[in-house]
Amino acid sequence: MTAADIIKLIRDSLEPYVAAKQGSVSIAKDPFHVLELLLLTPDGFLVVVHFAGDDDLGQSRYTGVIKLKLEVFVSQQRGLAAEPGSELVGPTEGEDPLYVLIAKVRAFIRTIEFPDDGTTSGTIWYKGSEPVAGPEGATFNAYRLRFEINGAVSEET
Repeated sequence: MTAADIIKLIRDSLEPYVAAKQGSVSIAKDPFHVLELLLLTPDGFLVVVHFAGDDDLGQSRYTGVIKLKLEVFVSQQRGLAAEPGSELVGPTEGEDPLYVLIAKVRAFIRTIEFPDDGTTSGTIWYKGSEPVAGPEGATFNAYRLRFEINGAVSEET
């Protein structure tokens, strides 16, 4: 599987779950596109999938094994809360709070079955999360979840 195949699999797997919660799933082309998508979605549940590059895992140029780095951004934008921070932990109008959505999206991605066909390791590893901040330090009501999966270098030209 190529990075494009993996990103599409994650997006396509997440879409029904996110849509059932009146949210949307997008693919970002770069880190600034992620911020743009977060800014353009001022209200509601948004998941953004992003390919963050890869690292060579081989000891020689002939091995062809790479670690694909993937990022999934989870955002639950709401208006101003009477009690700041309450939208992170308590439901509002029947919607899950942000911290619950983060846990659910993380768990959902870990259940996606990736082919163990020699093009990927078949297992995706969760590597942590952090809040999203813009270039000037502005924060968003969003978190970046980091994942990795091992894959083979594509021989396609």
